[in-house]
Order: sequence, then structure tokens, then C-alpha cells
Amino acid sequence: MKGSKSVKENTKIIYLYGFKGSANSSKAQLLKDWFGATNVITPEIDYKQETIFKTFMQLRDLIIAQLSNNEQILVVGSSFGGFLAFHL
Repeated sequence: MKGSKSVKENTKIIYLYGFKGSANSSKAQLLKDWFGATNVITPEIDYKQETIFKTFMQLRDLIIAQLSNNEQILVVGSSFGGFLAFHL
């Protein structure tokens, strides 16, 4: 499967994993294998209740930074990460 699909050269996929997941999850790895590791960003997410708003703002800033590089962004997620992706 490696490299069998491509995204536009200036497109980045930001994958947000779920509450019990990790940036190295099998879903994150599948996306990297499928679209290429350089096209998939899997940020570390702190899901602690007292820091979730700060985390949300950091994710928003990550998206803004990617957009300022003239890159198109596709934000996807799994479970709670999907909830965050929808609201970003």
C-alpha cells in the first residue's frame, strides 16, 4: 500500500487521534503509509480536562501555521480527535 495514493503537493493531512490513542497509533501509521509520512502531521494531544482549551488553541495555531505556508490542510480525526477536527 505504501505510496499508492497521493495528495496534492501542497496539501498536509493533520490527524487527531482519540482520547486513548497516540500520535503513533495504527491509524496514524496507516495514513502515513498511504499518503507519505511527509504529508501527514500527527501532533501530540494533551486530553487532560484542565488543559483541553489550551490544546485546542495549540491545534488551531498549528493549522494557521500550515496555512501561512500556502499549504492546503485536511484535518481528520478518530473518536474525540474527530470531534476536535470538526470544530477546528
